[in-house]
Amino acid sequence: MTTGSYNRNFRVSTPGKYSGPYVVGLLQTKSWTGDNYPSGKPLRTNVKLPLQTLYRYKTVYDLVPYRVERFRYVKTPRWVPVTVRNRPANSVDSRRSDRNVFRPSGRDSTLSPRLSQPRLRLTYVWVKERYWVTKFRKQARLVPVAYTQRPSRSYFRPPKRGRSVDHAYSCNYQTSVTGIVNYTIPGVGNFSNPTNGVVSSFVVSTDWTSNDDLNLIGKLRERVAGSDFNAGVVLAEGHKTLAMIAENATRIYKGINALKHGNLSAATAHLAGHIPKAKRPKSQKSTTAQSRWLELQYGWLPLLQDVEGGAQFLAHQLSVPIQQTVRVTREKKGSVTWSGSAGWRYDKSEILSRSSIKATIAEKNIAQLSGLTDPASVAWELVPYSFVVDWFVPIGAYLSARGLSQALTGTFVTSKTYRERHSGFTPYGQNISGLTTQGSVYLEQGTMSRTLSSSLAIPLPSMKPLSKVASWKHCANAIALLTSFKR
Repeated sequence: MTTGSYNRNFRVSTPGKYSGPYVVGLLQTKSWTGDNYPSGKPLRTNVKLPLQTLYRYKTVYDLVPYRVERFRYVKTPRWVPVTVRNRPANSVDSRRSDRNVFRPSGRDSTLSPRLSQPRLRLTYVWVKERYWVTKFRKQARLVPVAYTQRPSRSYFRPPKRGRSVDHAYSCNYQTSVTGIVNYTIPGVGNFSNPTNGVVSSFVVSTDWTSNDDLNLIGKLRERVAGSDFNAGVVLAEGHKTLAMIAENATRIYKGINALKHGNLSAATAHLAGHIPKAKRPKSQKSTTAQSRWLELQYGWLPLLQDVEGGAQFLAHQLSVPIQQTVRVTREKKGSVTWSGSAGWRYDKSEILSRSSIKATIAEKNIAQLSGLTDPASVAWELVPYSFVVDWFVPIGAYLSARGLSQALTGTFVTSKTYRERHSGFTPYGQNISGLTTQGSVYLEQGTMSRTLSSSLAIPLPSMKPLSKVASWKHCANAIALLTSFKR
């Protein structure tokens, strides 16, 4: 644990338009307790993404040769032996018939006319011949193709910075830039003043209460449990839910039965709940619009929310590991009230309160987290009209936060930040002309604290302001309750 501070004074003596000089400029002060890591956000620069090498597959078609067997018939000449009778060489018939006959030459060519001799005749025959034909077919294949791509737009990327270990820390800081304002009051004169010397006093309202801390813890419970389901309250009020379902089912059945018998008035009375007192049992009450509204707000809607919340709770516990890190944040804006009817004030003011919880969970009690072993919350929900008290003081949220603290085991880092930012400068409530400003006007101040603990710190609830209580929904419920009380 270290303690330190610094003071950076960049103010210089500057003359005004009508008087001076005045000491104006930049002034930074900071004091801290704990390890002073670099504060503020890291510098962001306009960075372009580098070229990226990407791959895609392209379909390429190749012509692959292959052979096909074919058959054909070819007309082929052939000499075949024939037997013919010799005739005189000068005979016409001999020349006509022996035109395609091959006569052997030699000394045996002259034979007796009465003897036969072999001859060869030219004929044509069809012979079956096999041959091969080359054809081509398409064959597809995937070829990887590399290409480079750069995004068309740039983005802001912070430089890498080592992650620091969670540690306790607190600091106070202030940054102010003071200028000179020159103005003229008609009939009085010309003036030059430093802006920090004429600014009016103001009161800052952060509007941050302990109820906001309870809401932040409730947000943490929803993140850890998966919903705001409370099994203990559902089981404790189960008889009321069953009675509401049974009563409405009976009313619908009687209305449908009356409608079947043609009794339209009785069916309408049963379905609407307006049954005359002489015709309804003593245990059955006549239903009015106020009763229907309350039944909807505190009967049917909570029933549907419990069904949905129970399913979300079960699904979350089955899918999320026990050891986990959960972060929740809550922000709230404040307001500025200026004093006096005339003076100088800042043009723009921004008040921000921010709180966050980082829970590193090592173990959690599922039964306690579901509300089965939280008798305080169950007892409070069973108190008649406890929801009306929660309108003014959130006791139910406080008891739920205590149950969450008992269900979780781990390390909890709670950070709280408060910041004021004021800029610009303008007069109000006074007659001023010829206004000029030398230099800018800016003021930022705030505090920051971070604590580490092994358990959640649960604050006590506080009274809500009337502006938060008087919502339209609360007003409608209150009118319905008052009307039911009169009856």
